[in-house]
Amino acid sequence: MPEVLVVEDSKFFQKVLENEFKELEYNVTFASSINEAKAILNSNKRFHLATVDIELPDGSGLDFCREVKSNPAFNYLQLLVITGSNDEDSRKKAFESGAIAFIKKEDVPQRLKSYIKNINSIISNISYSNNLVILLEDSDFQRKYIKSTLEFAGLKVIDFSNNESLIEYLEKNKPIVDLAIVDYFLDGQNSLKSILYLKETKFYEQVPIIMLTVSNDLSHKYELFMIGANDFIIKPFDTGDFYLRIRNQLKTKYLIDMLDAKNKLLTISSITDDLTKLYNRRFFWETIEKEHKRHNRINSEYSIIMLDIDHFKKINDNFGHGTGDLVLSDVAFSLKNSVRNTDIVARYGGEEFIVLLPDTKKENAIVVANKILNSIREIPVHFRSEPITVSIGLASSREGDNYEKIISLADERLYKAKNNGRNRIEYD
Repeated sequence: MPEVLVVEDSKFFQKVLENEFKELEYNVTFASSINEAKAILNSNKRFHLATVDIELPDGSGLDFCREVKSNPAFNYLQLLVITGSNDEDSRKKAFESGAIAFIKKEDVPQRLKSYIKNINSIISNISYSNNLVILLEDSDFQRKYIKSTLEFAGLKVIDFSNNESLIEYLEKNKPIVDLAIVDYFLDGQNSLKSILYLKETKFYEQVPIIMLTVSNDLSHKYELFMIGANDFIIKPFDTGDFYLRIRNQLKTKYLIDMLDAKNKLLTISSITDDLTKLYNRRFFWETIEKEHKRHNRINSEYSIIMLDIDHFKKINDNFGHGTGDLVLSDVAFSLKNSVRNTDIVARYGGEEFIVLLPDTKKENAIVVANKILNSIREIPVHFRSEPITVSIGLASSREGDNYEKIISLADERLYKAKNNGRNRIEYD
């Protein structure tokens, strides 16, 4: 059962709170003074919540709240101020002292249980992934308080006190970030530098930004939205509202990520061959056109390799199309592993494949072609005694004034290799 510490000197109200928390299935521990509460907290018992009265026999409950929230050992502990005070100044000071809620004693029967149930409901589904929340806040106290509030909701948080440390961390580590919570006014500066970095860096441009501000001025709010804020929260804030805004932004980010992933899958599907997972013919033609333009612009040299599986029809006829598909997949895998990551390998049609080697002279392309020829010969074959072989034709961009002619030349040499006995390379 979760544990709650009730810091309250009134025996009558201790009983009221005990009844409320027992209905919520909390174990309740009482402290009648600040010193007693400190002693209990310094024991091995771990509390999820603590309720604190403002006026206690040995000091101010708000000072106690600030002391607790300033101690990293108690970051996990969430504080509720429950008091007989009814003025707006006390409410404001309670939130500034690190409380997540301010409830008048007379409202406890109506508000306490529903508040805790609502908070627990919000934080139980606040996160849509296990990615990072970054927090930029220059005030040590506020930073610790906000971080503990986020961690209480199960979020992973890394906090920063200035623009430079935040940007340096992101550039060095490139973490996946789901949300940025940023205080606009920092010590001697503002957070515009960090905001612009997030919005102008491709990797982080979709990260939602919640701005923290003390200003309630409409023109200032408009300015925050114009510089890239997705939402803003005025300090001090109500924790329930804070959690709701965070959940909304995290949900939006999750949906955007899912849409991006779906679009990427659709893009990949449109440019790849289903069976071999190599690029398809259409994508190859788009790429060779761009490469030829680059070749003309900077006078680079590229080469084309075309290859065809020898006697593939016999494999299909004698051993079935399932075996033929396995051979195509094995050849594609071997082919992909015989070239560089920057080379473009595509299934050109049927049992025919094509390779674009950018920035590759003809003599170097011949070396690559021999590597391909030998690697395919070594593919394990379980359905017959003969190895899988291919015939290869090769041409260089120096041998034609357009890419259609270069591909046609490689194709002619491929059929020359077949006519000259197969399992060989032709490049002249």
